[in-house]
Amino acid sequence: MERQLTLGSLFDGIAGFPLAAQRQGIKTIWTSEIEPNCVEIAARHFPKAKQLGDITKLNGANIDPVDIISFGSPCQNLSTAGNQRGLDGEKSQLFFEAVRIVYEMRGATNGKYPKYIIWENVAGAFSSNKGKDFRRVLEEITKTYIPMPDSRKWAAAGMVRSWGGSTAWRMLDAQYWGVPKRRKRIYLVHSFGNERAGQILFECESVFRDIAQGRTEGQDASCGTGRSTAAADTTPTVFTIAGNAIGRNGRNGGNQLGIGQDISYTLTAADRHCVAVPEYEAYRLSGYGDYKEGVGTLRASGGDYGGGSETMIVEKRLQFAEAYKHHGYRMSNVANTQTAGANSSVRGDTSFVIENDVVRFDDFAENEDGSHWAYMCKECAEKYGISKKYLDNGCGGGICSVQGCECEADYYIDFPKEQQGPAENESVWEVAADILKGIRRRIVYRVRRMTPTECERLDGFPDGWTKQDTKGNVISDTKRYTALGNSIAVPCAERVFMGILAAEREVQENG
Repeated sequence: MERQLTLGSLFDGIAGFPLAAQRQGIKTIWTSEIEPNCVEIAARHFPKAKQLGDITKLNGANIDPVDIISFGSPCQNLSTAGNQRGLDGEKSQLFFEAVRIVYEMRGATNGKYPKYIIWENVAGAFSSNKGKDFRRVLEEITKTYIPMPDSRKWAAAGMVRSWGGSTAWRMLDAQYWGVPKRRKRIYLVHSFGNERAGQILFECESVFRDIAQGRTEGQDASCGTGRSTAAADTTPTVFTIAGNAIGRNGRNGGNQLGIGQDISYTLTAADRHCVAVPEYEAYRLSGYGDYKEGVGTLRASGGDYGGGSETMIVEKRLQFAEAYKHHGYRMSNVANTQTAGANSSVRGDTSFVIENDVVRFDDFAENEDGSHWAYMCKECAEKYGISKKYLDNGCGGGICSVQGCECEADYYIDFPKEQQGPAENESVWEVAADILKGIRRRIVYRVRRMTPTECERLDGFPDGWTKQDTKGNVISDTKRYTALGNSIAVPCAERVFMGILAAEREVQENG
């Protein structure tokens, strides 16, 4: 019977490495992390793993020996987005603490544990301090002198050998491993006492089918382009929408089926993939150079007169509306997406969005020309910023028509003639406040913020992974964003664990 491999996770964060290990049947024995929210999240999912706390206060000789130690040491001083102070920076120098713990454990176990270490970090580590920092990483791990490459630049993949074993590294981009995210990270593996490191990172795809049966969870691992049918058996295929995919067939010319494969896109600067909403009002520039009410979602046609806009999701602060009576609209609690007809203009069930700020009138009247008017007081006019061009001072009395207001009216409010009236038998008429403010054609687009759930999916975590602490208390979105931003792409780590399992199995089979 095979012995279950064990893991210790330094700089554990929200347990990305333990999750990847668990999916491959590897047991996490202990973790080390100091951020309270991350500790809570990890403890909720791995309650049996020991929480060791601050890495600077640990002695590797005194903690439980494990087969694998992973450490995605802080990258703030190595990243191009950080201060680039290198390994001597306050955060990134904690790398040396991790290496210290590894060799303290090796000493205490007579060189038996750990068998492997995994280091994950940003691509900027290759170039930090003109490449000298990555050289220091290799030398600290191998305890051997490592010369700089003749080119003075580190390759995206490589391997070195030393008296203590072998070390290999490989750049893994998350978009090729089953998550819709372009995120390049260095994964370095050191295998003590043998030359398996290269095998783990470069040569193990062909044996994925063999190790898959030993996994504890029935989830497909995300891996790169395989070199055999065995790799294809466990590798999910990634499909993405490329343009308008709805209703396409094999005879659609250069666009073909409108489906891309192998790369998972997020947002692009061109074509129709950007998820944006208007900040001020529901107007956008149409393909004919004039303004058209509404923000398109997905249509059965290209929506040529509507500009072909396919905004897929809108911010919560915006309220949904649906077309009503041809070119009018009314408020709705439902965001319609696909339409059954061509809908070359805003009609039918085509949905769009307007500002969430609306004025509700429970009393109104219709003029002979079809326009509408109502009573309004000074307080409501100031509250909603009503444009003076819609207000008439000749009010002869009456009560303000704004819902819930009982003040005496000061004005008549004459609604814009192009503003469609209330629906038939509608007792409360909701009108977008921006229309009454006189804001007509100012367009400011804003890419919406990802939700915490989407961020979890982008890193390969299950939905709700960061939602609660150990007591079931809901963690704030801000703290979830921070925790996820410092985590890893789980499928990439899982790929490395698969390589270790494959190497271990080969050793056992060969005696």
